[in-house]
Amino acid sequence: MKRVEFIASVGKGLFLACSGACMLSSCSTGNDQLPAPPTGDVSVDITKLSAVGDQIIKNSVLFFRISTGNSADSFVATQALCPHQGGRLVWVEQDNLIECVLHFAEFQKDGSVVQGPQGSSGNVRPLAVYPLSLTGDTLTASV
Repeated sequence: MKRVEFIASVGKGLFLACSGACMLSSCSTGNDQLPAPPTGDVSVDITKLSAVGDQIIKNSVLFFRISTGNSADSFVATQALCPHQGGRLVWVEQDNLIECVLHFAEFQKDGSVVQGPQGSSGNVRPLAVYPLSLTGDTLTASV
């Protein structure tokens, strides 16, 4: 084997080994790297959620307003990170669903899965949805 052929074959092998390792690491489930879920009560001021569709994340809980009025039923609280790989979740008012900004998994406001990551039927569990109580202007999720 000529020197040029040897260097080319070693280079291809090294390239394939490195690219395979990179692809595998970027597609891992990543669930072992997700932060611990919140515990205890998490509260927000509803004046920060004044309009239907408004949302806020506090202590790994996503709060959003789904209707007018000031009762606990006007709001929803779910986990703030996607159970697939920990992408941030957002409430998409016009579609009436929760979406992961990382791989576009979609969830109903009751936490059920509409669509898995990247449009697949996907391997993602439903979202945790937390019971809410409202005292004055303080909305509290019991995690």
